[in-house]
Amino acid sequence: LFHGLFKDRAEIDAGLADPQQGVTVDDFRWFLEYFLSHGYRFVSVGDVLAGLPAAGKYGLVTFDDGYFNNVRALPVLREFGVPAACFVWWDVVYREARARGAAAWEVAAEVGRLKRMPFDRIEAEVVGRYGAAAFRPRGDADRPFTPAELRDFAADPLVTLGNHTADHAILTRCGAGQAVDQLARCQASLREMTGVTPACLAFPNGDYSDAVLAACRRLGLRLGIGVEPRKNRLPLDSSSDEVLRLGRFTPCGGAAMRGRCRVFRADVRLYDTVRSL
Repeated sequence: LFHGLFKDRAEIDAGLADPQQGVTVDDFRWFLEYFLSHGYRFVSVGDVLAGLPAAGKYGLVTFDDGYFNNVRALPVLREFGVPAACFVWWDVVYREARARGAAAWEVAAEVGRLKRMPFDRIEAEVVGRYGAAAFRPRGDADRPFTPAELRDFAADPLVTLGNHTADHAILTRCGAGQAVDQLARCQASLREMTGVTPACLAFPNGDYSDAVLAACRRLGLRLGIGVEPRKNRLPLDSSSDEVLRLGRFTPCGGAAMRGRCRVFRADVRLYDTVRSL
């Protein structure tokens, strides 16, 4: 799981976009080289749905939230022939809160508070707090794709677009009808902009329920990814909910990346201990 992809540490420190994991292009290149050098093959969503031999070791690269800066991954993906899945949405709270002097922990608390609100009130809350201009990006580091850019991005053979809901709604906090609407509107928007209807999704906040999984199946979403840090054991049964409940690790950039990647490869569940250090 990646989010934004930054040119360098200076761009991260500029505070224009939520650094999330603080991953630079060089960090991303190192990540791919590391796993390739340890016998992993990076696969696409289509490869997973077609079935992967149980004897292999595989990785699926994903980007959440639809930052335009994800285009920086393309030269690296092409360099190594690695596919990626990108789940489209966008956010503005980090930049605006930090610009007003909020500490990182205060921003995290604010985001947590917003996530607990009904999804259809969040945008109004953000506008009320920061003004309508908050949704005006400041540059390529923090802006979303335009429809034309997203269409070009999706046309790359290494890119698969996926559903991340229409409003980044946490689906388990929606009514049944609202959850279906969130997923269906995202499907329709991406189809309209790119001509492709997604077959995969990443659950906002990693949250899902049996009812949400049933809605996914009805809408033709066949592969779902959460945020539980775990390996997905092969073979996967693509006809069951197993492939709609895939786990996913979250790398951090800089010095932390090497240690985390070693933990991701391990069979012992040490990830939560490392994450807390």
